[in-house]
Formats: sequence, C-alpha cells, structure tokens
Amino acid sequence: MTLPSARLHRRAAPPNILGSFNFTLGPSASDNVTIFCTPSQYSLRTARLELKTNVGGFIYNLECLGGDPIFTSTPATGTPIDFGNVRVGNASEQTINVGSVGSAEVRITNAFINGTNADQFEVATPSSFPVDIAVGSNLDVIVRCTPTTGGNFSATLNMTTNDGDQTYPLTCRGQNAVYASTPAPDSIIDLGAALLGDPLQATLTVSEAGNDTLQITDATINVIPGNEGSYTVSPTAFDIVDGGAAQDMTIECTPTARGTVTGTLTVATNAGDYTYNLTCVGLETEYGSFPGSG
Repeated sequence: MTLPSARLHRRAAPPNILGSFNFTLGPSASDNVTIFCTPSQYSLRTARLELKTNVGGFIYNLECLGGDPIFTSTPATGTPIDFGNVRVGNASEQTINVGSVGSAEVRITNAFINGTNADQFEVATPSSFPVDIAVGSNLDVIVRCTPTTGGNFSATLNMTTNDGDQTYPLTCRGQNAVYASTPAPDSIIDLGAALLGDPLQATLTVSEAGNDTLQITDATINVIPGNEGSYTVSPTAFDIVDGGAAQDMTIECTPTARGTVTGTLTVATNAGDYTYNLTCVGLETEYGSFPGSG
C-alpha cells in the first residue's frame, strides 16, 4: 500500500503531524504516524486527519483539550518550613499538601533538596517521580530532617512542575548534649591524706558544652575489696539545661584502713559514660619518743 499524502483539516488549531510522506508499506508491513497537539490556551481543539492511499482515503476526527495546570500548596510556595529542635539521630517530618486547582493535572517531575546542609534533609514521600495530581486532587509531599550533629541547618526544597519551579526554604536545629568537666574525664582525683575516720573531700564540676539538656543519670564508685564505704559521691543524678550553670559533685573519702585507698568514679549521662580515678591515703596515730619507752 502506498500513502502519497496525509492532510489535516483544522477546525481549530493546533494538531500537527510528526512524520514524513509519502511512503510505501509492503505486504503485512506497518508504520507509525504520530500526531501531536500542543494547545496554547484552554479550549477544545479539533481537526480531521485525512490519509490518502492507493486503496482509498481514510478520515480520522481528532480532539485535543487544552488545559491550564495550576499548582497550589499548604504551606504556600516560598514559605519557610522549620523543623524546630531535633535531637541528633532522631527524625522530624513536615508535610506539604500539594493540589491541582487549574483545568489540567499538575505533574511534579522531580523533588530534590540542595543548599549548604542538604545532607541533613530528604524527601521521604513520594518515593519516586514524576507524579501526577488530577484536577481537584491533592498529594502530600513529606520532607524529613535527621541531624547527624548539633547545630543549625538550612537547605532548599525544589519541586519541578508543569506550572513552574516551586521552592521552600528549610531549617532544622540539631540538638546534642555534650559532657564537660573539671577536672577532665580520665583524670586522677587525689583527695589527699587523713587519719582513719576523718573525711576528705574533692569537687568535680560538670557542665553542658553542647546545645541540649545534659542528663546525669547515675554516679557510682567502685573500690578494691575491703575498702567498701570509703568513698561517697553526691549528687548522683541531675540535669543541666542548654546554657545552664555548671553543677558541682562532691566526692568524699573516709579512710577505714591504713594506706592508699583507690577507686573509680563512673558518671553515666545521656552523652556517654565518663570515669575518674580516685585516690586517698589513710593514716594512723602512732606513739613515738626519744629515748624510747622501757
């Protein structure tokens, strides 16, 4: 079969034919004629396709409805989205409800995050693109912040759509408690020497050096067998809020035996466990004279 020509009879532009004419089809052969419509405004576009062949003419009626996609969202495009304070390692999510309020579906071809701290954010859903939103319908786009360290983070969410690019500034504050002390962890705290039964004291000053509440959940002292009860520590649990004042812990040694008494102080916190080596010396009163007695 031979197709010497194809012609569009337009009643309203703009259907067009993509392809070349004429061409010949052999027995049982086929080929494609591509017709495309690119409406310039919202209206019904119609035309008639006429194919002329060596076996007769064939007519096809064409219709194309031009629509206007209109993107809308809550919060609106350009609105800053703040995830607030998020503890390091935890996740916080914010939802953008996207709708199509025009006369054609809205297509989101891609959604991605860029900017200084883009690695702290991700588009959680939809999991893949493109996605189409029918006229009058809505879709939730969920964005997630999972801070890996303490600090202030910012980035930009970008949605590429058939109604233009839509952007949203993102901010998130990673919270992270940091333990600090004077003397520093792993130090030797020497309480000195005293007669048996007399108490010795030392101070451990604890502070919060991050940007979250530091929680001291427990403080314990381990000593060598036979010296149980020689050491005490107080307080054993407290909180220091971000920016709060340092807290003193009082360590006391009351020697119960002559010689050096060692121990290990362990402070358990929400920022890890920290240890200190303790030492004090027990003394006994001894009589001496010159010349010696007897």
